[in-house]
Amino acid sequence: MLLWREKIENVPIMSLQTGAQLGTASEPIVDPHTLKIIAFYCTGKLIEARPAILHTDDIREFGQMGFIINDSDDIMPVEDLVRLQDVINLHFELIGKAVIDTNKRKVGKVGNYIIESNSFNIMKLGVKRPLLQAIGDTEAIIDRRQIVEVTDKEIIVEAPTIKAEAGAKNSLETVKFQNPFRTNPQAEHIQEQK
Repeated sequence: MLLWREKIENVPIMSLQTGAQLGTASEPIVDPHTLKIIAFYCTGKLIEARPAILHTDDIREFGQMGFIINDSDDIMPVEDLVRLQDVINLHFELIGKAVIDTNKRKVGKVGNYIIESNSFNIMKLGVKRPLLQAIGDTEAIIDRRQIVEVTDKEIIVEAPTIKAEAGAKNSLETVKFQNPFRTNPQAEHIQEQK
């Protein structure tokens, strides 16, 4: 299921073992190399570690009750997650990241994103357009297949291209369009009846 970012903010973390709410998953940790949410920072009275992290691999289910995990042992201190340290230390923030195309034109800034709820992959970016471009279209949706590169400062996406067919221009020039409001349809109708 595809979900906007707001649906995964401040989600309750429920224990399958006790049935109680352990805390809340707050800020996602995004891996810029794969554009995937790999973990969430967690807060709550029953969470001992500060700061605490819930790895997305430990989420058994995501439903109306929130994130369901086995028990509180799945929520770990940052220093225990050795494999994630490199990504955590990047402090990568997707929201507000500049988006440019391969022709170096500014597309806008990331204002939102859509994830796939089973894999936590970021599938689409909601890009807020610059003021002058926003007159007709305030937000562009960029699919993950259009993303060429993710850097510290920006996200580079494929520039839109228009491929003209050979001879298409010439064939359009020879076509004459008739304005239906300039002809006299009644006169044509009268001649057909005779």
